[in-house]
Order: sequence, then structure tokens, then C-alpha cells
Amino acid sequence: MLYFSFEDERLGGMESSDLDIVVEEFYRLHPQLRDQERVVLFFDEIQVVPGWELFIRRLLDTENAEIFISGSSARLLSREVATSMKRSCHGSSCLSVQFQGVSPPQQG
Repeated sequence: MLYFSFEDERLGGMESSDLDIVVEEFYRLHPQLRDQERVVLFFDEIQVVPGWELFIRRLLDTENAEIFISGSSARLLSREVATSMKRSCHGSSCLSVQFQGVSPPQQG
């Protein structure tokens, strides 16, 4: 299993051509998994990388992987994303948590 968050500021300026490095490094560390087992790949906030949809589409077509993408951008909820994947694409929205009746801490 791989979990990779793109929120790290050291990844600023990453381009879609750089995304393959993430998967190749995973398989370099776990060569026994390539083409042998179905792997699970989690990409969090991947929408910050322009052109990420084509990368994910290629992984869906070429890798033995179950892929999960998550993020806080409305762009991930668009129909274009599901259409570009051309496979089973299931979306889920999580609304922000609101604590009604809870007062903020008092400054003192």
C-alpha cells in the first residue's frame, strides 16, 4: 500500500511528468509487488499537480492497482474527472465538521 500526500511544500512545482517517480520509487522499494499482487495506491491532494488525470488514467490502464484519490478541491468532484477515468469511478463528499453549541476557548 502506498499513501502519498501532495500537500508537502517541497513538492511545489511538481508536474505530471514527475508523477511516475512516485510509483516507480514504490516499486523500487517493493519489487516483489510489481505484476504479482494488486496494490492499493492513495493519492491525497493530487489535484495540485496539473495534468494529474492522465497519470491516473494510465495507472488504471497499465498497473494492477486499486487507486484512491482524495482532496479538498471542488475540481475533484467534477463530472469531467469521472468521464476522463472511463472506468468505475465512485465519488464521495465529506462536509466539514461543525460543532454546534461548543464555545471557542476563552482568551484570558
